[in-house]
Amino acid sequence: MRDCYCLSDKKGDVVSLDSQFGDGKCHLLFFIAAGNPSPELIGEVNSICDWVDCNHSEWMEFHIVVPGEMTPDGFHDNANILFDTNNEAHHLYGAKGECIYFIRPDGYIGYRSLPPNLQRLKKHLNIVYGIK
Repeated sequence: MRDCYCLSDKKGDVVSLDSQFGDGKCHLLFFIAAGNPSPELIGEVNSICDWVDCNHSEWMEFHIVVPGEMTPDGFHDNANILFDTNNEAHHLYGAKGECIYFIRPDGYIGYRSLPPNLQRLKKHLNIVYGIK
């Protein structure tokens, strides 16, 4: 997959997705489609963030990819938010709606869920990787 270089982090530094992935861990990307997500969607994002932090942080990192440059209110303070200022990442990943991508340590996409569904992700990780 071609890398995206037009993302920025919370500090305003320009980053690439590839620079986020170079640590040998798996990565879970949660793409937000609209700049003003509903409280229900924010709750779902936060529950996935908690699940990763509490159970799998030693081998998986969670990233929220939002369109534009504004941080929607309600995300956990420790959430890794990446700003897709020109929607390049959304376009390259085909994220026209909210979705989740599980990126393997080798950089390949291991799973996609559209719409995001934590239970289906857990089932997939259990079947394919034996992870509970």
